[in-house]
Amino acid sequence: MDRSSPDLSIFRCKPALVPFYTRGGWEPISEAVLVGGIRQAPFRSDSLGLTVMARFHSDNAKQNRETFERADIYLDLGEGQLW
Repeated sequence: MDRSSPDLSIFRCKPALVPFYTRGGWEPISEAVLVGGIRQAPFRSDSLGLTVMARFHSDNAKQNRETFERADIYLDLGEGQLW
């Protein structure tokens, strides 16, 4: 991931896996929600009890971290799809 120079990497996981991913450099952003599906029929990660995990790679992402920490992050993946 780091070689492709992303600004941000983000995914969701079961809360029990948070310590595992934290050891790998990921950080939980507990108030963020990944929203899949489509805008007319959203599919939210918090409806499944999942935790959003992120890595802030670039300086720009790190400076704007607060924007993501409390955001609904829309992925627009297709109806019924979260990931």
